[in-house]
Amino acid sequence: MRNRLLIGLAVMILLTSFRHPMHVSVTEIEIDTTEKSLKVITHIFMDDIEKSYRTVKKNNELDITDEKVKPDFKNFLESYFLKNIVLSVNGKMVEVTFLGYEEEGDGLWCYLEAVKVKKVKTLEVKNTILIDEFEDQANLVHVEKNKKIKSAKLDRKTTKRLFVIEE
Repeated sequence: MRNRLLIGLAVMILLTSFRHPMHVSVTEIEIDTTEKSLKVITHIFMDDIEKSYRTVKKNNELDITDEKVKPDFKNFLESYFLKNIVLSVNGKMVEVTFLGYEEEGDGLWCYLEAVKVKKVKTLEVKNTILIDEFEDQANLVHVEKNKKIKSAKLDRKTTKRLFVIEE
């Protein structure tokens, strides 16, 4: 799963080198039939999410890498992700838990999980990450089950996608 995210990251770096001409996130959702869960990993650029954090806090001087700011930033990320990534399995919303995040270079890896997910026939993904911040924001979504991958590009016009999951 992380290899596909790294490929997505490479594409993001190429697209965003030279001052962010495009704003993009990559989200990988693995349907784990053994653990009956959905494992969600999202990669976003630190400066993009920092802009959103500064807007909410009404403080353009905040630095999300500052150790004093990190506890509040983690709380912000948790509420932000739970609001902006919404999953429905077989037509019913599932509860998603924010597990945490890691900094890597100029990006963040954010981890979420939904547990007690029974047989997934359809998965609707709503992803509105940074849509309010950037007009050109694109959110790439990859859904994987048994090494089969389906993908979609979500944006301001299309914020959700229904994936039909085969056995």
